[in-house]
Amino acid sequence: MNENRIRTIVTVDSQGNAFYGLPVDAFQPVVPGPQDSTLGKADFLLGKVPGNPKSVERSAVFRDYLGFQENSQLETALEQQFRSPNAKVWLRLNQVGQPSISITSTIVGPTGTSAIVTCGWTLHPETQIATLNTAFGRIPK
Repeated sequence: MNENRIRTIVTVDSQGNAFYGLPVDAFQPVVPGPQDSTLGKADFLLGKVPGNPKSVERSAVFRDYLGFQENSQLETALEQQFRSPNAKVWLRLNQVGQPSISITSTIVGPTGTSAIVTCGWTLHPETQIATLNTAFGRIPK
């Protein structure tokens, strides 16, 4: 399927049927801050969650390799990736049946190094908000 066409799918019913509606670019990407604790998604990706091995694993890419130190730097980069016309976009239903997209592209960090990063976003058509669920990266060999 044409990737540009995929960017316009924003609603999926419980049987997985896609409907065309608002373009993905109409959504405002949001990297959630603290909700159940004092730490948000960017904190997790930068390895700031004590005792969480997945947080440490993600920080190897986002903090150590790409060089993101501040939450705001990383949040801006992930929001820019959401809007990138060069990113690969896949539509799917998430674990609770909400429409979501996965976006993969190269992100360049503050140090000038780059990695291939995939982000999962939940789309909320009623508010035109897309919230980041997760992100992970691959360091080029």
